[in-house]
Amino acid sequence: MKPRKRDRNMMRVSNDRTSDTVPSLRRRRPFCCTADRGSTAPPVVSSNGLIFPQESARSAFTLIELLVVMSILAVLTALLVPVLRTARDSALAVHCLNNLRQLGIAFPMYAEDHNDRLPPGIIGSSYGDWSWFVSPYMGYTRSWHENADGTVDAARNRGTSEQFGNHYLRCPVEVGSYNGQFEILGNYGSVGSYGVNYSGTTGSRPFAYWPTDDGPRKEKGEEDSKKITAVASSEFLAADATLPYIYSPSWRSFKFDLDGDGVLDTSMITTGPDLYNKLEPRHSGSANMLFVDGSVRLIPLKDWLHGENYLW
Repeated sequence: MKPRKRDRNMMRVSNDRTSDTVPSLRRRRPFCCTADRGSTAPPVVSSNGLIFPQESARSAFTLIELLVVMSILAVLTALLVPVLRTARDSALAVHCLNNLRQLGIAFPMYAEDHNDRLPPGIIGSSYGDWSWFVSPYMGYTRSWHENADGTVDAARNRGTSEQFGNHYLRCPVEVGSYNGQFEILGNYGSVGSYGVNYSGTTGSRPFAYWPTDDGPRKEKGEEDSKKITAVASSEFLAADATLPYIYSPSWRSFKFDLDGDGVLDTSMITTGPDLYNKLEPRHSGSANMLFVDGSVRLIPLKDWLHGENYLW
C-alpha cells in the first residue's frame, strides 16, 4: 500500500532534520587530520573523505645523509673488490689449468712414438727443447732442423720454432708476476709459461738432458728422460715456471732466502727466475701442476717447499 501524501511529507521533513543535525562524512574534518598550514604541498584526501597533510618535498640530501651514503658505498666496495679479484684470479688459473691439460695429452702421444720415453728437457745450450718436441702433437710446426751430417742446427731451431707456453697456449698471468723480479738471461733464449720437472745431468726426475746440440743426434728411444710408464704418480711433469725447466729441490737444494721471508727458497743467489728453482706460484701463491695421469692440480707453494705428497 502506498503511503498517503501527508505521510510522505512527514518523512521528507524528518530526513531534512536528520541531515541538519548529523553532518555527512564528507563534511566532517577531524581536527587531528586537518592539513598543516605550514605545509606547502597540497593535502591528500583519502577515499572515505579524510584529509591528511602532506610534507613538502625536499630538493636535495642533507650533508649528513650524503656522508652516510658515501660511507656505505665505501664499505661495500671494500667488501666486493677482494671478492671480484679472487674470482678473476680463479678464472685465470682455470685457463692456465686447461693449457696444461692439453700438454697432458701431448706427452703420452710423444712417448708412444719414442719407446715410451718423454722428450728431453734440454739439448745442449738450446734450452726448452721439450716444448718444440710436443708441438706437432698439438697441430703446430715442430721446426726441428738438422744439418746434412745429422747434427742439430740449434740456431735455426731457436729462430723458427713454435713452443708450447710461448708461441701458443701461454698462461694468461704474466710470467714473473709473482715477485716482479723476472729477467730474461742471455743464453736462456725465449721464455715460456711452463717448465718441466728437470733432473739435469744427474738425478731421477722425469725430464733429463741431451748432452750436446753439435754432435750426432741420438736415435729414437735413446733420450735420457724417463719412460712415462716409470714416472711415479705423485711426481709432477710440468708446472707454472719462469723458465722451461724446474730444478727439483732434491737435486738443487734450497740454500738462500731471496725474498727475505726467513724461508730458504732457491739454490742460486740470483734474482728473478731462480726463485723457488724456477717454479712460479703465480696463481695467488699456488702453481698449476700436471701429473702423469693427465690431471692438473693447483698446488700451494708451501706444499712445493716441503715436498708434500712426494711431489719431488
